[in-house]
Amino acid sequence: MSSNLKTLQCLLCVSVFLVACGGQKELIQMVQKTQDELKQCQSQTTEAKIKARVSVERQKDLESKLKNQQEEQVLEQELWKKKLQALSQLKTHPNPNVSHNLRNLNPDQIMILVKAVGGDIKRFGDRLMAIFGKIKAQIVYSRKDRVLTAHARFKGYTNDLKFINDWNRTKRFSRAYIDKDQDIVLEAEIDLEPGMSEEAIKNWLKGFGVILNFFQHNLVKQGRSKEHKSSPKLERHSI
Repeated sequence: MSSNLKTLQCLLCVSVFLVACGGQKELIQMVQKTQDELKQCQSQTTEAKIKARVSVERQKDLESKLKNQQEEQVLEQELWKKKLQALSQLKTHPNPNVSHNLRNLNPDQIMILVKAVGGDIKRFGDRLMAIFGKIKAQIVYSRKDRVLTAHARFKGYTNDLKFINDWNRTKRFSRAYIDKDQDIVLEAEIDLEPGMSEEAIKNWLKGFGVILNFFQHNLVKQGRSKEHKSSPKLERHSI
């Protein structure tokens, strides 16, 4: 574009010189035409410069937006990283000032907790048998699920499904069912994954003992007893 402009300017100078010398009409027309082409070329040059300037400004604007987006993404990633670190520390290192900090139990701890609520308990290898009143119940802790379970089997009772369903429908904190040996089972569990205080676990064990005796009382009251034996089978579980 600049070379064409210089060429037109040279032609214009030559044309003016010829007009001054000869005054011929053709040369005047040529001068006029050259001037028109020169104006058009200048106009195109100005338009091209404007477009180039706009293009540069747009490029800068896009680069600025892209930079801002990248910075926001970095900040968001840092924020999520901090949140995950906080959650990880909260899960693996409970606050010692908060009572809800028990997430794992061993057999010795379970025995201490059962005795603390007035129950008796015996250990057979890795299996625990608790006695609440006169009723026996097996206590199982699963390290995999972090769930503490207590269950008792009632032998010698008529396995009336209506009684079982009524219990599950009207009572809380336990569930009753009939196992594969046609024995009635009462079971309760507590999830230690979030962390539990010793006091909360004691209250749960004490509550299960009360529910257990109340359940057996209702079995007898309803006339479903033959020769009652509460003797749960000691199944092997990982404690």
